[in-house]
Amino acid sequence: MNQPNFDASSDPHREQPPTDLNGAADSSRPSQRGGSGASGTTTARDLPVPFLGIHFKCCKTYGRIYRNHQRYVYEGRCPKCRGLLTVPIGPGGLDSRFLTAE
Repeated sequence: MNQPNFDASSDPHREQPPTDLNGAADSSRPSQRGGSGASGTTTARDLPVPFLGIHFKCCKTYGRIYRNHQRYVYEGRCPKCRGLLTVPIGPGGLDSRFLTAE
């Protein structure tokens, strides 16, 4: 499978939302998901998880791979044959969120 670099500069969630002096999230930004709790602050669980859409040529299927917890690679497996795909995140990468893996 190919392993292109993905440019993290196009990731809209790479920085935390600005906080006020009390440490609460900026209330002018709406939450990405429905209810955000009683306090109205956005937590890490409320933000959508970044992913890449992958067309796996090996099995002629589509799947998603998600960014790992360390935030330096996107990794996942083909939904049918379970082939591993790892896409590094780095400068000079791609702007596309949808790729093809062989």
